[in-house]
Amino acid sequence: MAVFSLPQSVSEAVEQLATYYSHKDIEGLIAITSPQFTGFGSGPDEIVHSIEEFRTSLIRDFSQCDQVRMEFDDIHIREDIRAAWIIAACTITAQTSTDTVALKGRMSAVFRRASSGWQIALTHFSMPYSDQESGQSYPKKIS
Repeated sequence: MAVFSLPQSVSEAVEQLATYYSHKDIEGLIAITSPQFTGFGSGPDEIVHSIEEFRTSLIRDFSQCDQVRMEFDDIHIREDIRAAWIIAACTITAQTSTDTVALKGRMSAVFRRASSGWQIALTHFSMPYSDQESGQSYPKKIS
């Protein structure tokens, strides 16, 4: 049985999130996640209200690919005594036996300080709206 410990810094927590996800390590992810976790994925049905639903969503994610890699870039971290929050560019690359897809998006996350380190409390992964031009607040045609 693996022994997991909470990360001591927020940057370590972000690194562990990417590493565990990239290794499809459900138990590692659950070990660094707050019991009160909530979050959004990129799909319209990817809404998680509890750590149990998070586990179910991870099982779904990992069952639909042979390999996956989560990478962060341009990470901005803010923190205070009890919480930390990040925004970052995030690419999730999933490979199946027939295809490879790279979801290039944005991740925001909130971490809470527990007695032994930082836990993931909330994540939100989204992809910019492709019909909206840079410099514009809205797409040209809203349907």
